[in-house]
Amino acid sequence: MLSFRARTCLLSLLLCLFVGVAAGCGPVTASTAVGKAEAAIKQAEQVKAHELAPYSYWLAVSYLEKAKLTEGYSEFSASDDFAMQATQYALSCMDEAQQALERQKLLEMNTQGRSMPQKKKRRKKRRKPVTP
Repeated sequence: MLSFRARTCLLSLLLCLFVGVAAGCGPVTASTAVGKAEAAIKQAEQVKAHELAPYSYWLAVSYLEKAKLTEGYSEFSASDDFAMQATQYALSCMDEAQQALERQKLLEMNTQGRSMPQKKKRRKKRRKPVTP
């Protein structure tokens, strides 16, 4: 059996260990979420989402910047939320970019071999001069 002093020391050690681990969770989860958001945005850049789905892409980039800023101010919960939003928008802009690429391919397939009809030029009617 452990003495009272040994049990107290052991419980104090376990409590300090638990508090230390719990305090470290905020920064770890926030930095992990920021890293995932950065990776998602890099993947979006590879499919040219900044050209094909600019609204969602720049929204993701803005949320990532805000996540980094709040992480710098040690607001880890808010940073985690902003990073998750950035990840969601990055994934949605990749989907939009894929759909835009598919639409472009379909348009190219439909227009191959066919010339686009051109509008006929309309001649302007000349007005007759008004005689007084």
